[in-house]
Amino acid sequence: MKRRTTERKMTDKERKFLVELLACTPSKFKRWMEGAQNALVLWAASMLGMVLGWLILAWLIHLLVNLEVGMRSPYALGVVSLLAPVCGLYAICSSVQWVRNWPDPSEALRQDISGGKVLDETYNVIEAKRFKEPEHGGLIYFLRMDDDRVLVIYDHESIALEMEGENALSSSFEPRRELHIVRAPSTEYILEQEFSGEKLELSAPVDLTVPPDQWPEQESWCEIPWLELERRLGMPGF
Repeated sequence: MKRRTTERKMTDKERKFLVELLACTPSKFKRWMEGAQNALVLWAASMLGMVLGWLILAWLIHLLVNLEVGMRSPYALGVVSLLAPVCGLYAICSSVQWVRNWPDPSEALRQDISGGKVLDETYNVIEAKRFKEPEHGGLIYFLRMDDDRVLVIYDHESIALEMEGENALSSSFEPRRELHIVRAPSTEYILEQEFSGEKLELSAPVDLTVPPDQWPEQESWCEIPWLELERRLGMPGF
């Protein structure tokens, strides 16, 4: 069975969820305020690192050639006067880039709410793989559809179980042959998901070994081909 997609009117429950999500989304002002705080922390940390590096270098110079270029030397004021603006510029540029790269779904959320429509999508799932992330021990599922696309779904229940000291594999998340999804069209957020049909066979989880910034986004289509998932994301668990 190929993918089926139909558009329908949003329910009150679905609208309420999106409205609450929009209310929790940081405004531009709050983002820039957090960026300013980040810049101050980064400036202080970079200054500390640079000063420590300078003191170590000054100690080595004093040890080797008996020349004082540290805090007690006449060079100290000039060095600090140079380091302060350099570290400040670095902190500002890094924080501005950080704020600009911060995903802002607010406009897309407003479009979904004002549009009042959702997409009902039905997929035929032919295979499933699961990876175990190292931060919390939760499971990430990769579902291969009959058109060879791969959908990523994070099992939040497994994360909660691991954080409570229980086994992630006892989660009730259970992939089956047919997947029905309710999706908001602009944000592409999944508002509801339900499996039906025959249970899929699952092998042991694969340990996710790549850093978090390389993890696939949840509820997204994975760009990595199905046959390359293990090679590019991790190794079989033990």
